[in-house]
Amino acid sequence: MLRAVSRVTPRNTRRFAPCVLNGPNSFQHKHPGLPASRPFLSFLLGSLMSPVDAIKNLRDTKTLLEQTKDELLDTYEQTQIPRVHTFSPPPGYFPRKNEMATLQRALSTDPAFVCMFGGSSVGKTALLRKVLSGQTSPDQNMIMGGWGVGNTVGGPSMSEHEQHKFVVIHFDLRIAGFSDRVGLYIRLAAAMEGFFQEVVDEYQRDGVGEEAKKEYEKYFKGHILTFKHARKDMEQKLEDAFKSASGRTREEACLSGDIAKLMEMFQSSMLSYWEFDPHKILKEREKIQDKAMQQVKDNGGKLALKMLDQDELLRKTKDEIARRSGLTMGSKRVPVFIFDEAHRLPTLIDDEDCLKTLLDSFLVLTKQDRLCHVIQCTSDAFYMLWLRAINVSQHSKIITIDDATYEETRKFWHDSLLASTVSKTQSPGLLKNKLPDFDVVWDFFGGRFAYITDFVAEFINAQGEINPYNSSSFVHSYTLLNLFLTHQSFDTYSSLPESIDFTVDMDPEVLLSVCVQILRNKYNSEDPQRTRGSINYFDSCALYGTEHVNALVKSRILNINWTEPVGDRLSNEGPQLTPECIYRPQLQPMSRVVEKAMEVVLASPALTEVKAKAKERFPEIVGDYSGSNISTEIRATPNPSKSSDLDKSK
Repeated sequence: MLRAVSRVTPRNTRRFAPCVLNGPNSFQHKHPGLPASRPFLSFLLGSLMSPVDAIKNLRDTKTLLEQTKDELLDTYEQTQIPRVHTFSPPPGYFPRKNEMATLQRALSTDPAFVCMFGGSSVGKTALLRKVLSGQTSPDQNMIMGGWGVGNTVGGPSMSEHEQHKFVVIHFDLRIAGFSDRVGLYIRLAAAMEGFFQEVVDEYQRDGVGEEAKKEYEKYFKGHILTFKHARKDMEQKLEDAFKSASGRTREEACLSGDIAKLMEMFQSSMLSYWEFDPHKILKEREKIQDKAMQQVKDNGGKLALKMLDQDELLRKTKDEIARRSGLTMGSKRVPVFIFDEAHRLPTLIDDEDCLKTLLDSFLVLTKQDRLCHVIQCTSDAFYMLWLRAINVSQHSKIITIDDATYEETRKFWHDSLLASTVSKTQSPGLLKNKLPDFDVVWDFFGGRFAYITDFVAEFINAQGEINPYNSSSFVHSYTLLNLFLTHQSFDTYSSLPESIDFTVDMDPEVLLSVCVQILRNKYNSEDPQRTRGSINYFDSCALYGTEHVNALVKSRILNINWTEPVGDRLSNEGPQLTPECIYRPQLQPMSRVVEKAMEVVLASPALTEVKAKAKERFPEIVGDYSGSNISTEIRATPNPSKSSDLDKSK
């Protein structure tokens, strides 16, 4: 604004009024002690002699003032936008005992680099949102054991106050907001700036009161400005690259070294964050106040003590007692970086050196300096191989999330889903009569809540005129299997660019043999109703070839469980130190819907030729079966639970 005001003076003032400005009788000559400045008369005289320039300068000044006003207004409006946390508790979330306890344990220990694997729609993000939001319901406290009440399988107890001790820095790569190094740099800088701003705005979650607000603002203001200017500097470099005539590209505006420098700045800021102790600062302030009050007492100032607010003294006394007993003396919130759908990172950033720098920086923040947690969620099992290729996987913890158990799904079906959907329709009784039994729903969808919820929504919309065979998830799985069994190489035709390769080379005979093997293992198990069929991944690679097996995983027909799913750890017995206790990576259908589609597809007479060829190549696996209804032969093994139910009915 000062620069704009200075431009009001016409450019030719000196030329038209030299006597006023520089003559021996000038104002400056007569008053040499005053600071050098243009007197008001020079402005007036210059404006009269060159009115066109004066009007032009006034117009420019008005434009600059309007732009400044708009910028200030935009800044004010941005500050008025309420902060919305995407990691608030998901609505209608149904708690899952083992998964929540495992994640609570992982977050209550030293910071770690965690990789969370699981199929599509198993509830990984919802689980994280529930745990990191820190809000537990009474039912959840009951199932949490030592994380709510009572004793449990181990690990430190997490009180209700400690459950709110997270600051989430979330990157949802489904809507990444960046696709190159420049975008990644700007996104990281903005997230780090937002982290420290949130620390200041929500200081009370650290267990301190209003008196600590100024200390937070004073201490973290520099860190906020550091990342703000880092972001703006990169934006300016990008703008300069576009304007330069040297042909500098967008990619050259940000290199891997810039990412490393930004992460180093964050490391330094995080070290300062953990060194900051608001309670210590407040204690020092209280010591000074207590010392002053003691001096008043020693000086006989009893009248001054009586004039103090008695309620304020009582409040301070209670706060001091509470702090000494550890009731409100909380630790600072733990930062948690979350990369949702992390397998998209190599697709978004086509620079292995940049990604290696980023992940190595996170390893430094977690394994070395113990400053924050990093959680990477993915539904792509091959992300493990990519982490291994860049030498990161051996430093990470692996958590596998799978479908909910039979008991949890049954409780979700009766107590949560039906009560909140079918029971609230105009004719709940009619719909409930048409609704299939829970065992039928479990047979089709298993413990995947998302698929069950979608089916109930479709059932209500169709007024109860559909069954699980007509559900969208089953139709998709059934169509996918048929396409791959009848096409040697299936191409997806779309209007998307040809540079995106959708082709999956599939061997139909291998696919059919794998389906038969999975279904045989399922129905030969002790409890086929609750078991999902699976086969050993490495044995399958040796038998069919790694390329063919990986094609099944790439096509989303099968999934790989690198570790035992958390929900399957139901035994209270201690681990046995034998080679048999080693969990071998398992191949299993992507969902129970895919498994059900396998049964239906293998019973189709249209696959007679493929079955004959598969029998010639893999006679021991496919085996001899009469006719084309292979699922009938597989079902020949009696189901103990179903036979007992039939006996009771008789």
